[in-house]
Order: sequence, then C-alpha cells, then structure tokens
Amino acid sequence: MMRRNQFLIFIAVIYIIMTVGIVSYFKQFSISLELTTPSIITDANFNNNILKQSFEFPKDFNYTLSVNDTCRSENVPNQNQTRNKAFLTLFTTWNSKDQKHKIHINSLKNWLSLGYDVRVILFLNDSVNYSECSCPNCEIWSVPVAGEVGVPILKHMFLYVLRNINSTFYAYVNSDILFNSNLIPTLELIDQKIDYSTSPVFIVGRRTNVMNLTEQEASSSSSIENAARHRGKIFRSDAEDYFFTTKNYPWENIPELIVGSPAYDNWLVTYSLLSRFVVIDVTNTVLAVHQTTQVGNYEGFQKNFKQYNNKLLATKYNDTNSVRSGHTVCTDLQTKISNKKIVLMERRTNICRRIHKKIIGKTAIKTPWRM
Repeated sequence: MMRRNQFLIFIAVIYIIMTVGIVSYFKQFSISLELTTPSIITDANFNNNILKQSFEFPKDFNYTLSVNDTCRSENVPNQNQTRNKAFLTLFTTWNSKDQKHKIHINSLKNWLSLGYDVRVILFLNDSVNYSECSCPNCEIWSVPVAGEVGVPILKHMFLYVLRNINSTFYAYVNSDILFNSNLIPTLELIDQKIDYSTSPVFIVGRRTNVMNLTEQEASSSSSIENAARHRGKIFRSDAEDYFFTTKNYPWENIPELIVGSPAYDNWLVTYSLLSRFVVIDVTNTVLAVHQTTQVGNYEGFQKNFKQYNNKLLATKYNDTNSVRSGHTVCTDLQTKISNKKIVLMERRTNICRRIHKKIIGKTAIKTPWRM
C-alpha cells in the first residue's frame, strides 16, 4: 500500500513538472503562434486592380522638385530650404477631417525642437490643410501619389524626399507622435556604429500612449517624459508609428501601401528582416509618445479603408503571412541605456528568428555593424 502511494505521488510530481514546463513554453512562445497565424481574409468583391483608383505620376516621372511644388509658410528662413545636407529629414501627412489641429501643431513643434540639422516636411493633398498649418519652419509639399480616398502612398513620399534632399536619415512619423531628446543621440550612435554602405538601415520602435496630453506637457522633452512616466502605457510590439531609414533603402521595390491603414508597418519590418537589412529597435532609448484622444489607440481599425493594405498584399502579392512577424521584438539589434549611455547591442533571445529561418530556408547572415 505504501509503495502504491509513493508511486502515485511520484506520478503526480512528474505531472506537475510537465504541466508547468508546457505552460512556461507556450507562454514564452505565445507571440510565435500569433506571428505565424494567417489573419488576412479577402472578400469576393475586392477589386484586384485597386490601384486604378489612384492618381499617379507617369512611370518616367523623376521626382524632381520644382520651386512651385513647395508651398512655404510665412517667415521660413532661406537657410532651412537651401543647406546642403541634413542629419535627419522627417516628414508626415494628415487629413484635415481628423480635427486634430492642436495635436498636429504639438508634433511639428516637437520635431523642429530636435535640432537645427532636422528638416520637417508636411505632405498635404487638400487646400484646407494649407490654411491650418501654422508652422513657419516647416516645408509643405503636395502629396506625390495617393491611393484609395486620397490617402498618400508611403513609398512615393519617401522617394520624393530622397530625390530632393540629401540627408543621413529619412523618417516617416505619424502626425500624433512626440519624441524625447534621446532621438538624435540614438541616431548619432547608429550612424557611428553601422556600416550602412553595405546594407540599408531600418529603424523602428514602440510607442507609449498618453491620454489627453496638454500643450504644456508637449512643450519640452522633460515634460513629455514626466507625462509618460505618470500616465503613459507602452503599446503593442506590432504597432509601429515611425520608420527611420538610410538613403539606400530600396523604396522603389515596396508595394503601394498607404499610411493610416493597418499592416503597412508590419510588412515593412518583416521585409527588412528577411532582406537581411540592419533592423534596429530603439524602444529602450527613444520615447515616442502617442497623443491619445477619445478616439482611442486603434484609430486605423476604425477607418473605412482599414482593409486596404491587407487586401492589396493578399490579392496583388499573394502575401498573407508577412505582416504577422513584423514586431519590434523581432529585430536582431536594439538600443539600450547602459551606465547612463546609449549603446547598440544584439538581442540575446529573438523568438522570431525561427519563423524567419523557415521562410528564407537558411540561417540569417549576421548584420554588418561595427562594435
């Protein structure tokens, strides 16, 4: 009887150990399951030639900016338009119907405060916006190519800027994002460490949501950090609101994805990873605050063109899986604060690596960066 009880106890202990192990395993790799699950559903009525609704420049359009293409606000210093090279060229776009005028102005002021060597460009496609823009040091350009309902196509904004401005880094940022003062030092470190002459650089990060940020709170890096510290909540790893790239990033090869619609951010991260570009997550050193309103944190899912990018990828490119592995946690490199200094380091554990390995069929090559 005693031996039987001991045997049952032994079996129970083994069962508990196995259960704990299995639970721990699935908890560790739950995001892996999410990343590999197809989620794109196309409806029968979707038009495969969806881009026919777009207005585009001719194929031989060279993106050369003429004087008349730039609408400058009053009192714009000439040196801001004519200097030879910028360290960072940052651009955005918005719809006048969003009714976020104060939020947009907060963002523009924040970006201009990052430093003199930063150029800020606003892409607009309706005349209402021109009168709303009260940013004397911003450059206002017309949207080069738009997709459904006039929403700008990301690749063409990048190409337009790339071919008209000489800059170390180029960035698209959603119009409701604020950065703290760590952004430029982080980019400077990456510029020092990365040999991007051999491979393009793609930089992303997570955002921190702060509800009802005031104009005063948005006015300086310290006040932004203070608001985020007390009211901020870091958002999902698959919600990327900004992209920094180098000049050699192949935007001409990117699909005609529109901004403001889900999936374009995740697809870009996955594409950059599988192309073995230098992909860096700067979440730990760059605070990116999302100025959250009553609309909430899933605004892109509430728009009438919310499925545009998903359907475009599924029907035109037969791609239903790439968006699933486009998380910031999938990058091999990340920045961190160590001994009060910003450092660039490899991510020790990358749960996405196995997924990418299966897709490309071979071991990923080490990214070219200098220690």
